[in-house]
Parts: sequence; C-alpha cells; structure tokens
Amino acid sequence: MHAPRQTGKTTALRALARDLTAQGRYAGLHFSCEVGESAGDDYGAAGRDILAQIRFNVDDHLPAELHPPAWPVESEGSLLQGALRAWAQACPRPLVLFFDEIDALRGLSLVNVLRQLRAGFPERASGDFPLALHHTRRHPPRPTRSRRDQDLASVQAEPAPIGSQAARRLSRPSPA
Repeated sequence: MHAPRQTGKTTALRALARDLTAQGRYAGLHFSCEVGESAGDDYGAAGRDILAQIRFNVDDHLPAELHPPAWPVESEGSLLQGALRAWAQACPRPLVLFFDEIDALRGLSLVNVLRQLRAGFPERASGDFPLALHHTRRHPPRPTRSRRDQDLASVQAEPAPIGSQAARRLSRPSPA
C-alpha cells in the first residue's frame, strides 16, 4: 500500500493489528521502519533498529503470552529473518506484521530487509515465519533504470502483502 503522509495508513493498520489480536486468532503488530532510516547502507544497524522497534511495540500492544523470545544471535544479513522465525515458532498464534513506511530505509538496508522477508516468506505455511506481512510506503515504486534498481523492484514485489480481501477475511470474527 502506498499513499501520501497524513492519509490514515498508520491509523488504519494499527486498528487492524489491534482487532486481529483482540479476536484471539492472530497476533497482529504494527511498527514503523522509520527508525532504520539513519542507518543508510548499514543493514546490520537497520535490522537492529527495526527489531528494537518491534520489541517496544510488542511490549506496548501485545499480551505477554504473545511476546517473542529473546532475539537469536544471527549474522547481520539475517537478523530480521532469524528473529521473525524464532517468534513465529514460539508464538501460540500466527503472526500478522505491518511494516509501516518501509521505504524510509535506504540503499542496502532496504534491499537486505526485503530480501530477508522474501527468504522467510515460503516458510509461513509451516508456522516457521509470520503468516502475513504487509508494508506501507510513502511513495509509489519508481520506474527502474539500473540492474540494482531492477533487483530492488523484484525484491519489493515478492513478499505478497495482505490485500484488501485478505485483510477483510482476517478481521472477520471466527465462526463459533
């Protein structure tokens, strides 16, 4: 999803995450990726910043039984994937994560985060990765010009975000 600032993206996603968790079927969490913006191409720093933001939001918005374990020790290139995998395996509910303003990340940090999400995404059916990932952008994707830009565009297209129909299905109350 992309839209200009101040159009209600964050408010809507926070409400959806809260509703998904309240229904008792999923653990929904919204968090901002803007914290990793200053890391530039230092993808290890960007990954640590995002994981810290996730932890802060978990503490504020999820009940204790849905909290992740301590983040595992991983290489800088797989910090996020390893942490999300460990959380998905430990959590009693499927995870639905909302990465807000992911395009605040820059350069190699953005590429690395998106590649980690893409690498883990096939494991979601087995419960070894979050069931659903959604990311918002402030800006629409730009036309690609270079090989690096083409790589970035292909990575951005891979993690299938929750579409509006899937979001509606997730937010429906479960049958009794």
